[in-house]
Amino acid sequence: MKALLLLLALALAGHGAAGQACGEGSFHCLVYSLNGKTVPDLRYELLAFDTQALPDNGPWYQLCQSAFWGKMLRKNELDQARAAGLLKPKAPLVGLQATGSDATAANRFRLPYAGPVVGGDLRFHTLEGGWQPCIIKLTAGAASCYILCNPFGGCDGKVSILWSEVPVLVDWSSYYK
Repeated sequence: MKALLLLLALALAGHGAAGQACGEGSFHCLVYSLNGKTVPDLRYELLAFDTQALPDNGPWYQLCQSAFWGKMLRKNELDQARAAGLLKPKAPLVGLQATGSDATAANRFRLPYAGPVVGGDLRFHTLEGGWQPCIIKLTAGAASCYILCNPFGGCDGKVSILWSEVPVLVDWSSYYK
């Protein structure tokens, strides 16, 4: 009888509770060229915001919140964030610390802060509740672009860039309605 009551209590305790959507996933920064070939010598640099220095509800905080899946920035906006002391070289990924005894979880977030983009796909491992706003700087030849996003948070996401002399962030939102 006690076991039955215990099972009933456990079943009722979980009723109506919200669960996780995914736990973890991946974020892709996809780069396409006009001729359909891989962009030669494409490199990235990851510029992490120092979330400890990001003022709550300030303009950069609000911009970071609204650009969860990607917003193209101009070079002068990048320079403003640097001048304000919000971007730190190799800032610790504060919102992405491994929890419990899962030491391998921390290794999944070890991505070099700069390097080549292989095959036009820059991939990040995400945590559902993770929030680490970053600027991804992409460079090939004389062209560069700056994408503000949260590449380590959420379930699955992507940004797509059409590479040209002036790279363009492709807005896929109208295709999903």
